Amino acid sequence: MHPLNVRARWAALALAGALILSTVACGTDDATNTASVPTATSSPVPAGSASGADALDQAFCDAHLALAIALSAPPSDEVDVGALAADLQATAPEELTETVATFLEVGERASEGEDDSLFVSDEFRDPAFVMDEAVAGSCAHAVIDVDAVDYGFDGMPAAVDPGPTMFKFTNAGSDLHEGILYRRKDGVVLDPVDVVNADPSGESGDLEEVGVAFIGSAGDQSYLTTDLEPGSYVLVCYFPKGVKTFDELTAADKDPEMDHRSAGMIVGFEVA
Repeated sequence: MHPLNVRARWAALALAGALILSTVACGTDDATNTASVPTATSSPVPAGSASGADALDQAFCDAHLALAIALSAPPSDEVDVGALAADLQATAPEELTETVATFLEVGERASEGEDDSLFVSDEFRDPAFVMDEAVAGSCAHAVIDVDAVDYGFDGMPAAVDPGPTMFKFTNAGSDLHEGILYRRKDGVVLDPVDVVNADPSGESGDLEEVGVAFIGSAGDQSYLTTDLEPGSYVLVCYFPKGVKTFDELTAADKDPEMDHRSAGMIVGFEVA
């Protein structure tokens, strides 16, 4: 499988687009603009994560987490992405209102087009990173710093606590990188690393995709945000060796014997 075709995860935004964009156009200061938008109860982030002007309401932290999970994980008919996007817009603090609006507008526009490259463009990734950085610095999520190197994930711990978690990837190599996260399904006993190596397609049925981060080219940074449940996980990169840009990626040979995974860019860890 390959994670770059993410348009389906944004399909619901097209249905909710008028609501979201009208909220953006009219602003969020007027209560009448958000009356029809689902909102979460506003409360401070737990002490110790941030304070004062740097603190974000728990409502925004929760909305960001819910939308991040929905957009990073495989599409599901049970998830109303449009409602989650509207919730993010409605709970955004003033200093992030424009950033959130840009992120949602570009995502919706990309979902309606035929070019998936917009999802990995700076136009989309920059506002996403600004939001992620604010959440990582203020919300009560665990943050794990991981360096994507040629070829491996440096800094990935062998054991991680359950709960809201943000993997902050930095491309410390020269190739383009990604991070796809799988969880071993309940009842499966095989090591998830062995499962992926035996079937690089990721479609064996023994794993469930948790999320994906397009890390980008050398020096780029990106987040994968999720809510980790107890279990066995595997983090893997399937990109071909030697690819430095997205344009090169689209034309590259997808031979599984020549990808980063086959060179060792795969690591397992436990959540307990």
